[in-house]
Amino acid sequence: LGVGAGNLAMLAGLPDDDVARALDRTGPQVARYPNLDIGRVRAVVDAARRHGHSFVEALFIPGMSAVGVAISGRDGVPIASLSVAAITSRMRTQRRANVIAWLKSEVRAVENALNSVGGAVEARRGAGIVAGDRLVDSEITQIAAFRGPDGKFSQDLFRQAIRQRHGLRVNLFAAD
Repeated sequence: LGVGAGNLAMLAGLPDDDVARALDRTGPQVARYPNLDIGRVRAVVDAARRHGHSFVEALFIPGMSAVGVAISGRDGVPIASLSVAAITSRMRTQRRANVIAWLKSEVRAVENALNSVGGAVEARRGAGIVAGDRLVDSEITQIAAFRGPDGKFSQDLFRQAIRQRHGLRVNLFAAD
């Protein structure tokens, strides 16, 4: 955690001591970015806490902006995130507001789906999501961002999103 709008949104949902531990571990990764240091990461986390989403502009890559919104489990602990990155000229104020509204809507849908499955999903700090493969697959197919022009789930769009999120680490374990 610490690099990427989605990761920063997740950090914002954690207690200060967890943020400090995460930043201690990601210090070397943060140091690879010339415009980034732990102080700036903390500032983005503080702003994300105030606004309910993260926003970075030219922080990691010159000319690139991104927004992120954390997905929380039933216990309120962030377990994943959704984010959108674009060239800064395409992430101006009004468009950014639209993207943030869309992300928050999708996050609510994912959280509602996770919460509606009762005992089938267990969110545990540090363990990720524990869920059956069919449950996970069925929820992923309902995310609008992965629907093709025909309105149906697109495996290509899903794979493209995963490839774009290099370094994404999601712990999904099949329930017994």
